[in-house]
Parts: sequence; C-alpha cells; structure tokens
Amino acid sequence: FFFQAVDGIRDVERSRGLGDVYKRQSLSYSAIEEVVIGQKFNVTAFYRSIHNNSNVNNAPILCQANWTADTYMNQLGDGSYNASFDTAGRTAGETGVVTITTQMNWFVNWTIQFNVLFVENSSIEANTTTHLYLEWRENTTLEINYSDSSGNGIAGATITVDGDNANIKWDDTKKVYLYRFNSTKYSGVGNYYNLLITAEHSSYLNREWLFNFTITKGITDIIGHQKGTAITNSSGIIDTYYAESSADSITITLQYYHVLTSDPLDVDIGDINVNSSVPFSNSVKQTNLSWSFTFDPNNTGQFSITITFGNQVNYTDCSFIFQLRVKKPNTVILGGITSVDVYYNTYYDFYL
Repeated sequence: FFFQAVDGIRDVERSRGLGDVYKRQSLSYSAIEEVVIGQKFNVTAFYRSIHNNSNVNNAPILCQANWTADTYMNQLGDGSYNASFDTAGRTAGETGVVTITTQMNWFVNWTIQFNVLFVENSSIEANTTTHLYLEWRENTTLEINYSDSSGNGIAGATITVDGDNANIKWDDTKKVYLYRFNSTKYSGVGNYYNLLITAEHSSYLNREWLFNFTITKGITDIIGHQKGTAITNSSGIIDTYYAESSADSITITLQYYHVLTSDPLDVDIGDINVNSSVPFSNSVKQTNLSWSFTFDPNNTGQFSITITFGNQVNYTDCSFIFQLRVKKPNTVILGGITSVDVYYNTYYDFYL
C-alpha cells in the first residue's frame, strides 16, 4: 500500500530559537580595583557558555573607562580577553568607572560595571621582625611606618593590628603609628601565626604587614625568709640545735612570684613539691600568697631541702634550695672560782 500525506499535513519539527540556546552565558572579570596613579590599569574578562560548558572566543567585547577613550578587548584565548588604560594625570582619591559589554550576534549580551580608585603609592613596615617573641604578660609598642613614595609618614590612615583599630595613636614627631601590643590579649603561651597589620587611606595604596607571634612562659623566682631574715636561694644555710632527743622546729616562708611584674602567684598545695630528708610537718598559705613550711629535725647533720613551685600553664617552674644544719650545742663549765684550798680530812662543796 502507498500512503500520501493529505491537506499538507507534516510532522512537526521542534526547535529552539538561538536566543534560547545561547542565553546561558557568563561574563566575569579580574582587576585590581585600587590603581596607583601613573601605572597601567589592566582588566581581564572571562566569557563562557554555561549551556555547553565551553569558552566563548572571537567575541567583540567593548571596555569603557570613563577617564579615557573606549577600546575593544584583546582576545587571549580560552575565553579570556584583556584591556589596559593609562592612569597618568588622575587625582588621588578619584573614582573611575569601568564598563565591559559583550557585543556578539545571536548571543544574549552582558554588561559588567565596577569602580576603580586612583591612589598614590605607599609602603608599610613595623619595628618588629616577621616573628615577635614576648613572655606572658609582657607588652611592647609597635611602631608602624605607613609612608608615601618619598618616605613621608601618611597621617589620617586607618591602622588595624590583628583586628584592633581602637588603640592606635599617631606620633606626630616620628610620623609613625604606635600600638601597644599586649600578650594577655591572647589565650596564653603558644604560637600565633599570620597576624595582620593593615593600613588604609582613601588617597594611598592600602598595605598589609604579616607577622608571627610567640608567647613564652613568664619567668619566675622565689623569695625566702626565716624569722624575718632573708634566705639566699641555692646557698642559704639555716642553723638549729639538737638537744636531748629532738631539735627545735624550723619554719621558713617562701613567695613564688613573676619576675617581670613582681606579682605573687597564687598556687595550691598540689602545685608544690617538697623534697627533704628532714621530717616536714606543716604548710600554710598566707594572705599575701606566700607559703610557710615547718620542718622538725630528728638528728644532727646538714640536710639539703628543695621546695619546687610549678604546674602553672603560663609561668615557669621554680625551685628554692637551702641547707638545714642541725648541730649539737656548744657547752662550757661555769664556775665562780679558779682554785680552792682544802685541808686534809675536810671537804668542800663545789658546784658547776
């Protein structure tokens, strides 16, 4: 059998218009939006088809800068295009407007617009190396030199040190910014990396300075006293006397303190270790955070005693060493006469 289409009936051909096919494009750009006056301003555009995940090449893309003549962007390949503009004669703090427009037939064209800021060149440095070391509770003053191309300090900038811009002072004599850097702003002993100093000014190039910071343990020492008399650490000797079957007890007072601030440190008995061959009978914390220790010798001799304070996260351990010398008392015979005459067959009472 043979069949023929009647009345112009046709199979329907389904198609999509070109605008539907190509409308899913993307246009993006890359540019430094803070431009140093006198240097070239460069912008790169990226044109890509989302529809079939391919780069769009050979596209006419117009780049307009409101301070100079328009230009079409140069094709670099792989969907990339670039253009550059002179910036000579611009004024620091002036804003320029850049507009990028695709102009390709049968494509949905895109426009991107953004601003650029014209600034003078600048530099930044701080009076610290790239790694700063402080002990716990130590402070230092950072001097931040944010200067123009002639080396003159730039006043009126916003300086931020690791997120803090509230404690910055301008030194009009040195023409630098001063910042009091306090180690106690941080959680304690350890390393802190990539701390950031930023300098921002509407007429100058913004700058950044990175540094690392290490907090070391606070240095400590111990002051010792016995009956109000100072005892020298490592070489102090305390004498006591042994009589009958025991010796007098000895009490010493020690204060563990932070050398940098002279502040006494508050510790618990579990943070103290007493190493002694002499019996140790008592320890008491005083109201001024010092500790008293009582020892009861039971024999003669010289004994070394070491008392160590420690277990503090942000402070060094410290030991106090002294010698306890237990001696027999010196004796003498007391009498009021040096000679006596006694007759034969008599006696004389003599007392000592």
